[in-house]
Amino acid sequence: MAGGHALVRWQRTTSERSNTALQVYYDRTHRNELSFRETRQTVDIDFQHRFPLVVPFIPVQPDIVWGGGYRWTVDHLGAGLPISFDPIRRGLQTGNVFAQADVPLVEDRLKLTAGIKFLDHTCTHGNFLPNARLLWTPDAKQSFWSSATRSIRLPSRFERDGNQLIRDGAEFIRLISNPHLLAETLWGFETGYRRQITSDLSVDIAGFFNDYDHSSSESEVAPATIQIMDQRHTHIFGFEVYGQLNAFDRLRFMPSYSHLQVRNRVPLGQEVESGGDPKHQFTLRTQLDLVKNVELDAFFRHIDKLPGLRVASYQALDLRLAWKPRSNMELSVIGQNLLQSHHQEFAPELIPTMPVQIQRGVFGRFTLRF
Repeated sequence: MAGGHALVRWQRTTSERSNTALQVYYDRTHRNELSFRETRQTVDIDFQHRFPLVVPFIPVQPDIVWGGGYRWTVDHLGAGLPISFDPIRRGLQTGNVFAQADVPLVEDRLKLTAGIKFLDHTCTHGNFLPNARLLWTPDAKQSFWSSATRSIRLPSRFERDGNQLIRDGAEFIRLISNPHLLAETLWGFETGYRRQITSDLSVDIAGFFNDYDHSSSESEVAPATIQIMDQRHTHIFGFEVYGQLNAFDRLRFMPSYSHLQVRNRVPLGQEVESGGDPKHQFTLRTQLDLVKNVELDAFFRHIDKLPGLRVASYQALDLRLAWKPRSNMELSVIGQNLLQSHHQEFAPELIPTMPVQIQRGVFGRFTLRF
């Protein structure tokens, strides 16, 4: 893999609530792998302006953010490989304009953030993407929030133009693209609550529900030939609980738990991959100030199994011992995945290579900040 990039950013601040920013980015990348070869160039331009909107006879002044962006990318992909593309060269363009307003409905108590984006792409035109978020803070110790948003995922280059030969035992299966795929759409809803129970204990609870349409599925269109389709409807929902406890002046605990459910629905005769996400995840992070300038951190996690990828559940523990002789200097020893010599976290799907085992590791680090 080789390449390079350049980034130029201009920013001007005229007041505490008003600023303008312009960013231009160029990237060129060349990849040459066993099953995939690509040369890609990308130009990305982003503009953003923020200012307070003054309306006569209205005491509330909402903050307005507006802007736009443009991206041009062109690729040249290798031929004669297990993964091929037709055409091997394609240019794609994406443009967007957006506006967002932060409106304090009740000062220091109730705030509404609402916005909309218009996105246009070479393959998908005329997409309106609204979003809204409401924050209620009844007092200094608790807050409620809810949000709704619509977004899209553009079909990938492989999904529209790709072709892959997959070995299945003694046979080969051909996976072919679909140039008529629609963009995957998402309506996402979230809600949450935060409570500072005492000066040393806080709890955050959040839940979400995502409704996906036109998600990718697969259909056998001929013997040993599978085509990518866009007729899957998916519901993903779950919740997360996070807490922080300052047990003593020098010791802090930060546990979290998340639960995830996935429901797929496809037309008769189509298939969909499932079981690629953990249903349960639990983490516990601790921070201990041993003596002056010496810290000991621990991070434990339990990740549930991935039945669709045949990956077992696992537990892992990371430790960090750090000494800060000066405010801008740190010497640390870090141990990762200390509970076992190795474990598997994922399995490749698109390219059937050997799965990677995450190894136990111990290393030192020196940090100096200027």
